[in-house]
Amino acid sequence: MHATFGANERIETLRGRGVCVRARLVLSFAFAWLIASPVVAADLAWKAPVAVACQWCGWYAGVHGGFAWGDGAQTQAGAPAPVSPSPHGEFGGVQIGYNWVVRPNVLVGLETDLSIGSIADHVTQAIAFPVFVDSKSELEYFGTVRARVGYLDGAWLVYATGGLAWGRNQVTTNQSIFVLGAFPLVNDHQYHVGWTAGAGVEVAVAPRWTAKAEYLYADLGSRDYATNVPVGTLTEDLTLHMVRLGLNYKFNTEGSTAYASTVPAPPRTPSGWAGWYVGVHAGYGWGNVNEPAFTSFFFNPVPQPQGGFGGVQVGYNWLLGSGILVGLEGDVSVGSIKGAANIGSLIETKTDLEYFGTLRARAGYVQNGWLVYGTGGLAVGRNEVQSAAPSGGGTQVILDDHQYHLGWTLGAGVETVVSTDWSVKAEYLYLDLGTKYYAFNLAIPPLSHQETIHTVKLGANYKFDGFGGASAAQAYAMATKAQVPARSGWAGFYLGAHAGWANFEDVYNITFIAPGSFSTGGFIGGALAGYNFYLAPQWVAGIEADAGWSGVQSGLVLAPGPLVMQAKLNWDTHVRARAGYANGNWLIFAAGGFAAGRFEQNAPFFNSADNVHLGVTGGFGVDYAATENWVLRAEYLRSHYFSSVYDYTISGGGTIQSEFDVDTWRGAAIYRF
Repeated sequence: MHATFGANERIETLRGRGVCVRARLVLSFAFAWLIASPVVAADLAWKAPVAVACQWCGWYAGVHGGFAWGDGAQTQAGAPAPVSPSPHGEFGGVQIGYNWVVRPNVLVGLETDLSIGSIADHVTQAIAFPVFVDSKSELEYFGTVRARVGYLDGAWLVYATGGLAWGRNQVTTNQSIFVLGAFPLVNDHQYHVGWTAGAGVEVAVAPRWTAKAEYLYADLGSRDYATNVPVGTLTEDLTLHMVRLGLNYKFNTEGSTAYASTVPAPPRTPSGWAGWYVGVHAGYGWGNVNEPAFTSFFFNPVPQPQGGFGGVQVGYNWLLGSGILVGLEGDVSVGSIKGAANIGSLIETKTDLEYFGTLRARAGYVQNGWLVYGTGGLAVGRNEVQSAAPSGGGTQVILDDHQYHLGWTLGAGVETVVSTDWSVKAEYLYLDLGTKYYAFNLAIPPLSHQETIHTVKLGANYKFDGFGGASAAQAYAMATKAQVPARSGWAGFYLGAHAGWANFEDVYNITFIAPGSFSTGGFIGGALAGYNFYLAPQWVAGIEADAGWSGVQSGLVLAPGPLVMQAKLNWDTHVRARAGYANGNWLIFAAGGFAAGRFEQNAPFFNSADNVHLGVTGGFGVDYAATENWVLRAEYLRSHYFSSVYDYTISGGGTIQSEFDVDTWRGAAIYRF
């Protein structure tokens, strides 16, 4: 625009000497020639960078599925503080959105979604024996309306997101007197409205399709639920953590069409074991059920589930060079892993693991077309328990409930290339699905049900960009090509030491005593080791393991007597995947994986006992390269350790069931080899 103004001033200056007329004629001729020349117009269109960037522009729609967990903190005026449920479960839904590319590598957008599932929890509180209060909270469906801001790097988009969140929640609470009967206190639903924030990564997998992984935290605020008693309303404050995978279809083809018309499609280049794959599997599972403490008097022996299953899996592999492979895989299985048991001719109980899934990391070694690997991660499953007892010449159903179990899995497998696009595998997995409580139809406390499963399965995988040849030798040749930059930078092995502060919360449930929690903090320190590799010029991923030792301990006086309960964290360890963005001497990263910790508990008439708890961990941090070999780090980790049972000595026997949450803030000094 300034150039136009300058040209007009010059023309006015030269007016009267005939230059103005000649200038106008030249400009008119040039303009007409530009319009009339399709070759020039096509050439200009080919050079426009907007065509490539706008492959991300426009409308899209898709589907998603995931897992959520959270807290439903409940309060009620004029009544004892209730035990708050911790809803969790699977969900799925749809989304629609619109993207703008405002700079060559900067994207902004709007997205709304709707999800349906069963994110629920059931808890029981002993008020004063034989009076119990059972409470269930279930988020039936929910949605968000969010803005997205992200950074584009080729086919990848890394973004942050935040906005409005809402959901419909149902609360059901009953007060029961042991064996005699139950009285409904609350049976109401409310719509919660709050906010959400999170982050994700999305990748273009085809001209119109993208796949994404996303984490969201949602604070749905508090709502009042009507009660059937005059003490006032019950208030629930609901918060959620969500992880989900999604698939989007892009409607706008303007950018991709222009790009495709000017740039020839790249040839299909085989990449060995690296890249996306999808497949099917079938197998057999068998397991054990543990129903400890109070309820074991009613159900002994317990059912031992077993049966067949089948399902699908999808995953992605990276090659680190020298035959080392790492990857991520998710799977869903449906089947009939069930069992039944009878107590004489009186009570029959059945358990049925209806479907289950895992989200796992894989690490292995490739040689001559074969891959041998270890694997581990999260496991989730929906289980149903039914029980019936004789009544009036027939039978009465005394329990019919289902719950979603969340736990962990570890295993190993072997996979081999059988053609240019296909591989087959054999795999073993051990799943610990943790403990859940199942509600009776009688006025008695719920059934505590812990389940572990062994699975063996065979599978076939289709690799989208091929293995590089029909023979094992060709696949091996491709597999052993290093796929990292020649320069090392942040890549390679490292060792270090860490120290910081840990705060843990003990959430316990003691037989015949009201459940509760307490927390404490103290010093923790230890060692770490890991390996980094490049995914792209500035994107770094890695695997890290650490161990820490601590003397963190605390005590609590349990009402109504002088019972002092003590808990201590002796040591903990984590095995985590890391992913981050490197800029010069700085690396900003997020991390997540598995955790294990040894906790000790004791009280005056308890056995002093210790258990190793397994769990999951996640966090974030920043690394700074202070010298060529030394790195300084600041990091935050939150670890959740799944529940474990501690036996204690008391008349009639009993247990403590505890789970722990540990927050760790620490610094580290790291040496890079």
